[in-house]
Amino acid sequence: MSLDPWTTSADSVRGGWRFFLLLGLLLVLLGLLAIAAPLVVTQAVILILGVLVLLAGVFQTAHAMLALRWNGFLLELLLGILDIVFGLFMIVWPVEAAKVITFLLAAWFIVSGAFRIGAAVAIRFPNWGWTLLGGAVAALLGILVLSGWPETGEIFLGLCIGIALLFQGWSWIMLSLSLRRLLTTFE
Repeated sequence: MSLDPWTTSADSVRGGWRFFLLLGLLLVLLGLLAIAAPLVVTQAVILILGVLVLLAGVFQTAHAMLALRWNGFLLELLLGILDIVFGLFMIVWPVEAAKVITFLLAAWFIVSGAFRIGAAVAIRFPNWGWTLLGGAVAALLGILVLSGWPETGEIFLGLCIGIALLFQGWSWIMLSLSLRRLLTTFE
């Protein structure tokens, strides 16, 4: 067995590059499907999130009822009820919930982008231009999303998930092809 970490890693994944390639192709396919049907993906994500928040609220409320003598009882009860209300909101009105979440994300992109731009220009730390660019992209994305809001709220999350899956799949494909080339050099 070799002590070189590169050859050890190559030995451990010998022949496994096909699995990485298959994973990458599957993720690219899922990403393309999500991009083709972003409304469906957005609603599915909101529904799943709504169910999770609802369940968390039910369990938190139940726990509060079991701990009636605890000093934090009232706060835990109120937070549990709040989770139940928001969970039900997401389940019953997933499109409206997606619009609210998209609005908040767009506002966050704009504010965080503005802060990054301001920090990059004011401090001018090493390679500050990349932070300036990242801030400008974030702020521009937020502005673009808000300019089409509320319609963008119906598809934004699904589109982001699709794009992320597409790039993640592509990176797995590139890794698998690199591994294949690497393994052929060791044979």
